[in-house]
Amino acid sequence: MDWSAAVVTTASSDTEPSIVVTFDSAKYIFNAGENTTRAWLESKRNWRKSRCIFLTSVGTQRGSGLPGLLMSLADSSIAKLTLTGPTGMLHFLAQMRAYVWREQLEVSPVEVDLSNLLAAAEPQPVYKDENITLYGIPLVPQLPTCSDTAETLVNDNNKRKRSPSPDTASKRNAVKVTSNSDNRPLESRIYSDEFDPRSLLGEDAQRWREMNIYTMFSPPKQVSAVKKGKIIAKPPKSSTSNSAETDSLPPDSEQPRTHSFPHKQTQLPTFRHIPGQEKSTLCYVCIGPKQRGKFDAKKAAEMGIPRGPLRANLARGQTVVYTVNDPELGVIERTVRPEELVGPSEIPKVIMVFDVPTQAHIPSLASAFEESTFYKQFLAAEHANEYTVHSIYHLCGQAVLEDTRYKALLAKFHPDVNHVVASREHIPDLVTFASSGFHQLRLNQLDPEMFPIPRHNLVPIKPLSDVPGLPKNVIPMTVNLLSSLRPSAPPEQDRIFKGVDRFTPAVQKPVVLIAETKERYEQAQEKAQAVMASRTPKLGDDIVVTPLGTGSSLPTRYRNVSSTLIQIPGKGSLLLDAGEGTWGQLTRLFGDDADYSVGVWEVLRDIRCIFLSHVHGDHHIGVAKLLAMRKKLNPPPTEPLYVIGTRRIILYLREYQQIEDLGIDNEDGTGVITIQSDAITSRRGGYRPSAEPWLDYTTSLSSHENMCRSLGLHDLIAVPVRHRTRCFGAVLQHTDGWSITFSADTMPADMLVDEGMDSTLLIHEATMEDQDIELAVKKAHSTMGQALNVGQRMRAENILLTHFSARYPKVPNHTTSSDNDAVVALAFDLCRIRIGDMAKLRAYLPAIKQASDELPEEDDDGVDEAHTVW
Repeated sequence: MDWSAAVVTTASSDTEPSIVVTFDSAKYIFNAGENTTRAWLESKRNWRKSRCIFLTSVGTQRGSGLPGLLMSLADSSIAKLTLTGPTGMLHFLAQMRAYVWREQLEVSPVEVDLSNLLAAAEPQPVYKDENITLYGIPLVPQLPTCSDTAETLVNDNNKRKRSPSPDTASKRNAVKVTSNSDNRPLESRIYSDEFDPRSLLGEDAQRWREMNIYTMFSPPKQVSAVKKGKIIAKPPKSSTSNSAETDSLPPDSEQPRTHSFPHKQTQLPTFRHIPGQEKSTLCYVCIGPKQRGKFDAKKAAEMGIPRGPLRANLARGQTVVYTVNDPELGVIERTVRPEELVGPSEIPKVIMVFDVPTQAHIPSLASAFEESTFYKQFLAAEHANEYTVHSIYHLCGQAVLEDTRYKALLAKFHPDVNHVVASREHIPDLVTFASSGFHQLRLNQLDPEMFPIPRHNLVPIKPLSDVPGLPKNVIPMTVNLLSSLRPSAPPEQDRIFKGVDRFTPAVQKPVVLIAETKERYEQAQEKAQAVMASRTPKLGDDIVVTPLGTGSSLPTRYRNVSSTLIQIPGKGSLLLDAGEGTWGQLTRLFGDDADYSVGVWEVLRDIRCIFLSHVHGDHHIGVAKLLAMRKKLNPPPTEPLYVIGTRRIILYLREYQQIEDLGIDNEDGTGVITIQSDAITSRRGGYRPSAEPWLDYTTSLSSHENMCRSLGLHDLIAVPVRHRTRCFGAVLQHTDGWSITFSADTMPADMLVDEGMDSTLLIHEATMEDQDIELAVKKAHSTMGQALNVGQRMRAENILLTHFSARYPKVPNHTTSSDNDAVVALAFDLCRIRIGDMAKLRAYLPAIKQASDELPEEDDDGVDEAHTVW
């Protein structure tokens, strides 16, 4: 049974490490950080037969790519999946319930209670099947104020009686706790008028989270009968929706169907980490199958053992008795032991995944191998007996790799072990999405300012060879690094993916363009120069619009999902939507900094508002990552960040905050302040009151005024548009007189035309080409012609088309003419556009089309956008 481990992503500007273990019958994925799905598409790697996803921690670093990956796997006909992770895994999954749903995927969530692992006398597998046996090692960071090792925390945790969930009552929780006084099964209580899921604790809280998860996917068979019969109910026929989201939309049968039950949209029970375990991680020891020795068929024939069951039993290790016709003795019985015909069994191979984010986590890892009899056997002294450790994947935070304690631990393993290291300081930061990077590199020859080369480092800050005291087989973790465990071979670049990265070789030498492309570039540059020379300056010319993601539904090799950065010189910036990978796009554009101070960190500090149009995941999954990174700013921010969204978006962010600090409601007023979209429409009197304090109408209005003041805006209006769910466009009106209208996802919407009249710039979705108008209607999107018509009716001066379907992988068929003489252009990822330069971008379009046509055709494998629901 051959098997291998490969690096899908590594530590880079736009990804976190992810490893896939592959057998003929199954794949096992370790971690799903941001951009994991796009990285699979980029590498042309096949994710069929994916069986399990294991997270080393829950939160943005290791799991922010999980929602997109789950939906992509489901859309690629993966029918069953096991999700395993440490404490908080169920809450992490349940908070996605507003935007993750796939009825065709059966999901079995497994939360590994770290307290139970810490208390266990002997390690027990956290997962096991015919291919692998997986053990988990919890790493609890040593408190900086304590001189003892992590054992102190372990012992302290063991002294306490723990429930299966870390949920506890709190003075901050104003909800009356009633679950302990009602002994009825939870399934019986949920229909009670007094029931409030926020009051649940312990096992009931965990059960409620599981119930929510089962409505997102097809429940596992062992619980499906219960879920479908007692828990999941159809919404009442009398329920109604807001007319703004349903008027003239596709019929219900064409809209995504999700299971529902009472209180599903009520806030989850409060989750709190056990004190001391907030930053804990879960390392994995993955043991492969024990391979039987080779059966000697030739010798079996010489001994007269017939083919069939007897040989099969010997191969399985059983002693057999058979009859044979001896020339001298006649028919006699013979007994054969398996060791006479079967060679020695192969020792199981082992890989390990160590997630060590800080130096404070090292003592926990070291003590596991020092004190546990089970884990000691993987060290050099016992290396040849039961197991052979082939490779260890090290996910190292800052200063971990060079810590003497960590190097001492590595030295205890056998010298032949391969140590694959992901440490940002010690490995290069290569461009992950080489297809789009290569295209951008060529467009940089057309206009270096408009098409900047993605930031990257071909050499590490400090090579691994410069770090003293490391084992001999230390290898940087690079994308597509393959470790073959059977047959055993040292890690090497997978030859199947050779040539996929065209950016890295190209960036090291002058860019060569074919004659036709070079000629088109020169013609476009001349035309742009002439257009700009005759142009009269206008208000808003200096506003910089940067599309960070111009795709719809799912990422592709050339486009990320939705996000647009608006930079107002001297005032600050806004983000219009923040799909998965937005942080990575910003980092590639502005550059990273180990001190969290300059480059992309300056840009992040400058963002005053994030406008999230609706709950479909391709428009907001990246926002939690942005908020988590903002917490790292050095020095900390002095101004708040306002996040505008619907109730369901704000709700899940508040639930996410319980897993990882996103800065929501910081007491010093410099954190994240949420504003509900309904409160800032032009018809503000229609706001529906809510008992939830974070949806208070007056508070939202006050925050909205403060946000506008910080950006120099006269107003920012949320405009209800026409999509398959409650969705808002936006109109930004600046005190200087310029305005920007953003359509979000919508069919042509009259209200958007009215509110955005005479806009300086209209950013409008153009998901479909004009010939696909029926599909546009079905999915409640716009065609290019419809978007231009909206701009014409609005009398917009400039129109930027974006949000293109993956059906058009490069440059969609388009027109740049408008009946009202508006400047029309197409948006491209990482293209920096001054509003005053829109005419220049329009002049470049023929050259861009020529450069795109020159690229090889590449079909994104695995996901058919026709089956997505966005």
